[in-house]
Amino acid sequence: MLRNEIERYTNLTGENGWCVPIMKVGAYLDGYDKGLEVLDKIRSEMHATVEKHEDGVYYLRDEWIDEIIDKYAEEGKA
Repeated sequence: MLRNEIERYTNLTGENGWCVPIMKVGAYLDGYDKGLEVLDKIRSEMHATVEKHEDGVYYLRDEWIDEIIDKYAEEGKA
């Protein structure tokens, strides 16, 4: 497991994971995974918010995007 985490850190950062403290590797990967979780939530909410117009094209208004992103930004500060 540790080997996989170090290899993942190396692939993501380009920095040799074997030459950095394990706490740094763990913290980086934890933050990375949490960031992916939030992006998945944002993506899901945007898909649920789209609006289909008469021409059959789906639209997502800019103000909706801003509201969704602001919502998750506030959650991250708490």
